[in-house]
Amino acid sequence: MTAHALTRAPEMERVGLDAHLRDHFDGFAWAVGIIEGEGCIREARPDAQHTYARITVQMTDQDVVRRLFETLGCGTIRGPRAHPGTNRQDTWEWDVSGAAAARLLRRMLPYLGERRRSRSIACLTECGELRNDQLVLDGEVA
Repeated sequence: MTAHALTRAPEMERVGLDAHLRDHFDGFAWAVGIIEGEGCIREARPDAQHTYARITVQMTDQDVVRRLFETLGCGTIRGPRAHPGTNRQDTWEWDVSGAAAARLLRRMLPYLGERRRSRSIACLTECGELRNDQLVLDGEVA
């Protein structure tokens, strides 16, 4: 097995790795990663005639939930939610639903893995936000 040396690009040497990463940080991709890893994408049905998209993320890290809200600029934060009688920590929840969730799902498609992309497309279709005859190419709705 051959070891490969990691080298920094010259611009990283000048400004430092932390500053370089901060300047090139893609907040939206980070947020999609949180949703993909910790979130739930589903249809909500308040009654028999209405269906809408809903995305939720629940976790114990208030700072991450707040950063998700600030990065995406939509949704609602709830918490802390206590879990009396258990050893569980308080949890915080971010959620977005309806037209805002549908817009976010469409924008997230190119960033999602296969399983979550399929789930998002099914959710959009079920909610009437994506017709069966629309093509999805590389995560973009055509």
